[in-house]
Amino acid sequence: MRRTKQDAEKTKQALAVAALEVFAQKGYSATKLVDIAELAGVTRGAVYHHFSDKKGAYMAATAAPAERLQAVMLAAFEHNGAAGDKLRLLFLAVLKVAETEHEVCQMLELQWLRTEILDEFSDEMANKRRGIKAQINSIADLIDPKSINTSRAKTLARGYMSLLTGTLHTWLILEKKYPLHQQGEDIIDAYLSGIKMSEDAA
Repeated sequence: MRRTKQDAEKTKQALAVAALEVFAQKGYSATKLVDIAELAGVTRGAVYHHFSDKKGAYMAATAAPAERLQAVMLAAFEHNGAAGDKLRLLFLAVLKVAETEHEVCQMLELQWLRTEILDEFSDEMANKRRGIKAQINSIADLIDPKSINTSRAKTLARGYMSLLTGTLHTWLILEKKYPLHQQGEDIIDAYLSGIKMSEDAA
């Protein structure tokens, strides 16, 4: 029976999910395409049909959860409300999606704990740096320029990003053994109070 483009896309998506599972368990360097094929229940040739190499499988595996995380962040930025409310919402929304959505959590574990810094990812690292800089600029724009100068706002924005990524990284390192979102509320409230952007500090 002739396969349709829709069938091929479903197969590719299933392979991407299987690839994420294997990469998250074994790490990038230790994973082989045959491992992905075995988990997905297909031949190695089927994997090569959809992904030219291991890096291609890795990029496909992380694409959907990365898009999901980006959508969560964008929704927080577009939320109507005061700057402090947006910063709080963004922080907690990212923690929640990491804690409650398995594939997003797997992606973060894979990228932060199980992927070595290799030359083959140099372009992706450059793109990641540009993305982080753009996020820092967006966060700095939320901080009231009337009370804090631009340089100070960027410093606080970098601190915010460090707090967010550090909170996530610590939770992953400690094997996710405590309620991330719940404890995140105290963490972000302390930060906002410290830079005087919370209601209590007003």
